[in-house]
Amino acid sequence: MEKFFNCSGACIPEDHYMVDIRPQFQQLQRLIEEKRYFIVHAPRQTGKTTLVNEFVKHINAQGRYAAVYANVEAGQALRNQVSTVNKLCLSVLKQSARLDLAEEFRPSPSCFEIDSNEAIERLILRRDVHLDQLADKLTDPRVARIIEGILIGTETDEESQTPWEDKQYLLDLGLIRQGTHGDEIANPIYREIIPRELTAVRQDRLGQDPTWYVTETGKLDIHQVIDRYIEFYKEHSELITTRKTYTEAAHHLLFMSWLQRIVNGGGYIRREYAAGLGRLDLCIEFAGERFAFELKRNSRRVIEEGRNQLANYLHRLSLPSGWLIVFSRGEVTDWDQVGRREHFTEAGKQIEVIWL
Repeated sequence: MEKFFNCSGACIPEDHYMVDIRPQFQQLQRLIEEKRYFIVHAPRQTGKTTLVNEFVKHINAQGRYAAVYANVEAGQALRNQVSTVNKLCLSVLKQSARLDLAEEFRPSPSCFEIDSNEAIERLILRRDVHLDQLADKLTDPRVARIIEGILIGTETDEESQTPWEDKQYLLDLGLIRQGTHGDEIANPIYREIIPRELTAVRQDRLGQDPTWYVTETGKLDIHQVIDRYIEFYKEHSELITTRKTYTEAAHHLLFMSWLQRIVNGGGYIRREYAAGLGRLDLCIEFAGERFAFELKRNSRRVIEEGRNQLANYLHRLSLPSGWLIVFSRGEVTDWDQVGRREHFTEAGKQIEVIWL
C-alpha cells in the first residue's frame, strides 16, 4: 500500500507520511532511566498518541523494560465511581498487556486483582513526591482554614468567612472539589492521607503498642481501644488545648491519631467527611471485622442529628451497631462527665454515645 497523509487517529510510520519522531525517544528514555515520571502535553491532533505508541514499541524492542499503552479515557464518564473506574483501568491494562507484550513479559492474572485498601496504603507508604508536597501545603494558613472546616463538617464559606480566592487556590491545587453537600477532598487518596499526615507526629508519641489491643485470636479489642482512649484523654487533655494549628479539629485529630496508631498493626481506617455534613464518619476494618464511628462536635441537636446520621451510616455498611463520639467545644469543667456513655436504638441500630 502506498503511504498517505493521515489526519485522524494515531499515525503508523509504515503506512503514513510523518516526521521522524525517534530523536525524541532519547530524552524520554533518560527520564525512565532516572526513575522519573513525565507528562506529554500538547494540543489535539499534534501526535501525542503516535509518540507514545511508537515509544512503547521502541522500549519493548530493547527487552530491558516492559511497556504498555493503555487508554483509560472511558473512565471520564464514570466520574466519582472510584471502584468501577479502578476495575475499568485494570481491564484496559490487562488487554493492553496482551496486545503490546510478548508472552514471556506479560504479568500474571493475579497482578490485575486489586484490593483498594492495600493499593491506597501502598501509595501512602511510598511517599511519592506529590504526596510529600501535599503534606507541605497543609501548613499553609489558606489551606488549613478550609481543610479544617471539611474535616469537622462545617460550612466553610459561612462559618469561617473563607475568602473566595483561598477556596479557588485549593481548587487550582486539586486538593478540593465541589461535592453534593459542599466542599470535599478531591480524591480518595487525598481524603485518606490528609488526616493521617496531620496526625503522623502525634501517632509516634502516643506510647501505645498496637499488640496490646489485639486478642489471642487476632481480633481487635475495640472496647479496650475506646476505654484506654478515654483514660488517655483525661490524662493528656493538653494535647487538645495547646494545639497551634487545626485547633477546631483538635479533638477529631487526636482521636484519629489514637485509632491509626493501633490499627496500623493490621487493619485499615476509611473516612467520609465533607463541608456541610456536620460530622466525620470512619470505619475500622481489622481481621475481617468492621467498626463504625461518627465524630461530631457538641451542639443543641447533636444527639438527634447524630443518631439519625449514624444509623444511616450503619445501614450503608450493613452493621448492627456503632459509636457516636461527641466532642466538647469548650474547656472541660466536670471531668467526671468525660467519658459518659448513653445507649440508644435508632432505626434498628444499636448506638453508644460517648461524651468527650
